[in-house]
This record gives sequence, C-alpha cells and structure tokens, in this order.
Amino acid sequence: MAASRCSGLRSLVLVALAFGLTVPVTGCVPAVPGKPPPSGNPAVREYVESALDFMDENGLYATRRKWKEARALASVSASSAETIAETHSPLMRAVSAAGGRAHSRFVLPPGQLGSVQLPPTGENRPVVSFATGSIAAIDVPWFSSSDTREGQSYIDAGARGISDAETRARCGWIVDLRGNGGGNSFPMLGAVTPLLSQGTVLSFIRRNGKSEVVRIDGSAVTYESDGSTETLATSPVTGSSQAGRNIAVLQGPETASAGESTLLAFRGQSGVRTFGETTTAGFATGNTLKTMSDGAVIVLTVARMADRTGLTYPDGIDPDQQTGAAALGEDPTWAGAIDWLNANCEHP
Repeated sequence: MAASRCSGLRSLVLVALAFGLTVPVTGCVPAVPGKPPPSGNPAVREYVESALDFMDENGLYATRRKWKEARALASVSASSAETIAETHSPLMRAVSAAGGRAHSRFVLPPGQLGSVQLPPTGENRPVVSFATGSIAAIDVPWFSSSDTREGQSYIDAGARGISDAETRARCGWIVDLRGNGGGNSFPMLGAVTPLLSQGTVLSFIRRNGKSEVVRIDGSAVTYESDGSTETLATSPVTGSSQAGRNIAVLQGPETASAGESTLLAFRGQSGVRTFGETTTAGFATGNTLKTMSDGAVIVLTVARMADRTGLTYPDGIDPDQQTGAAALGEDPTWAGAIDWLNANCEHP
C-alpha cells in the first residue's frame, strides 16, 4: 500500500478536485475508538488499519469527536467484513470526518460501481495574449499531471509567454484563473513566477499549527519545512521580472483548490487587485493521497492554505472588486480589470 510522503509539501503536490461521490454508508453501532477487532480475514484487518492510521496521523480534523466516532464505526465494520469491498462505505465516512467533506474523498477502485477516477494527466498549457495593445493577459488553466516533463512544459509555456510579452505589457497584466479547477499547484506557480514578487507567497498550515512555506527564490519555486528547503519548480526565465507591474487577477466560482492556491500567491503583493463575480469554490486546503492495495485512493485534506499575510480562507476567497455576472457578449470581470489597469497605467 503506497502513501504519499507527509513530511513536507511534496505530499501536497496533487491538490485534488472535488469528485461529488454519493455512496450509501453502512450503519453500525460505534465501538470504543481504536484499531479494529479481529476479522475473519487478516487482509481486511490490515487494509482498514492502514487506512485509519493514515487518516488519524494526517487528517486536518482527525482530533475531533466526529472523527473518533467515524473511526469506531469503521472498526466495527472491519470486525465482521470478509472482503475489502465491504469496508469501503465506512471508510468513506471516516475520510470525510478526518479531512472534511469539502475536499476529502475515498475514491473507489477502477471498475467498481460508483468509481470516479482522479483527474487524468493534463495537456493544458498557459496561453499569453493581449487584452489591449499595452495590457497582456495569461490564462492559467487547471493542470493535474505529476509527470515532471509535462509539468516543465506547462511552466515553460507560461513563463516564456510572459517574457516574450513583457516589453509590450506597459500597462500591466491580467491573470485569468476563472477556469482553473485545480490539480497540481506548483507548475502553476512556476508558470507565473515572472509576475510574483520574491519571498514567501503561500503557506500550508497543518492541524498542529506548523507552517510549510512556499517561496519564490530567484526563478525557482521552493518550500521550507522542518528547516530544509526543496525546489518544486523552476522557471526558464528571470524570476519576478514583471512583479513591479500592476496585475489584475480574475477569479470565479470555478476557481478551486490549486487554482485557489495560485490566487492566494498573488494576494498581498503590491500592485495586485482581484476581480470576480463571487467567491471562489472554497477548497483552499492542501490534500495528500494514499493508494490502497485494491487501487482505491484516499484523498485527504491535511492543511489549510494561507496567503503571504497568514490569512486562511475556509469559506472561499472574496474578490477585491466584485463584478456582475457574465452575459451573452459581455464579460464584466474582464472589463473591470481592463478599466482598472488603464486607470493606473504609468506608461500608456
């Protein structure tokens, strides 16, 4: 049974999308919390113990009464289960209690009824264009791949696009995150490194209060945890080359998870203003994954995201400037960003 390493942000590379699973939970009378009593099948017992221990050690909410009750229920189920499949429903309830319903999931093995697959490796790439002759825009789409080559291609497309456009972007930049539903945070940050100022841009706060810090160091995205530093992504161009320009960041209700982490990396930076019709999806948390022996995957929320000022956003991220809802042929969010950038342009 393979689990993601939980000692640092490397375990948070895949900030998973919400899957919307709806599966009935078997009702049982809770027993005393702890490891499950003996089952007729040792493989079942080992399976459940492994899952519950992982949740107990890492879940953001795995110190609450609701978790203790959910763990007890799963333990009772394991005591009478003869097959691993019989334990899936109580484990679904347990992972929701340990990590929260909003962002944690127990994903059934491929091929089982009700199974929902994790996001496939993505071919999306950032695209740079011009909103006006002096305002550049970059669309930063969702990206779910953990393949390092695909991740670097994503980073290169964004960072080189920004570099190629920087001489014309005299009035600033639009960063469009409205369609970014999540995936892998760090290629997204690498792709926009030229627009982010140096230093701390984001952190993940564990349930014990420990913070793991994401920084822009030169052209690299790094994290600091337990006194050590690791590079997560590297831009092919000069870091922070455009961070002094005014930047309008666009958000929407579909901006979620890793998309929200990219949004938070800009919050608090001088010259940045956010625009959107409403708050984001409300998945500003970090997840880690554990793949079980039968192919099921535990997607567990283990940390809250915080912006560079230390603020967390458990109910979604509000825009600095709220705009109207888009209508046919109209985009108030886009128009509001252009108006603000033009009004504050120092070099028209």
